[in-house]
Amino acid sequence: MIIVADAGPLLHLFWVSASSWALPPHPINVVDEVWEEVASHAPAALQDTRLQRIVASIAVSPEVRRWNLDRGEKAALSYALSQRSGQDVLVLCDEHQARLACNALSLPVVGSIGLIVEAFRAGRISLEIVSTTLGNLPGFGRLHVKRPGRSFHTV
Repeated sequence: MIIVADAGPLLHLFWVSASSWALPPHPINVVDEVWEEVASHAPAALQDTRLQRIVASIAVSPEVRRWNLDRGEKAALSYALSQRSGQDVLVLCDEHQARLACNALSLPVVGSIGLIVEAFRAGRISLEIVSTTLGNLPGFGRLHVKRPGRSFHTV
């Protein structure tokens, strides 16, 4: 499986000290545009050895152009589309519009909350820590979450 990260989960999970256990225990591809975005907010978040910087120039896919996304999201989704021939691809993303684009492009996507829940299901962390971490995401993690019944997004 190829995992491609947008900035949101890398930053939000880092800010709540959850990166080590919430990010998937596999290599995570980070396109240069996303790498630069994360570096501008929290350079230490990039010290995780699972993160693999993709420095190749990424042409924005025509399928991605129609979405109102920032340049990191466009590059990450375009890269994910380019990698899915014959392989499963998972996109890590929190931003609402980018998640809608992933769904429309048939790219599996999971955000910070889903990664935390999956870490618990996989036995990597206790329910108590999951509960505390989820409670910290809107404040320390800076993840903007809407009430249940509505989607969540980051600004």
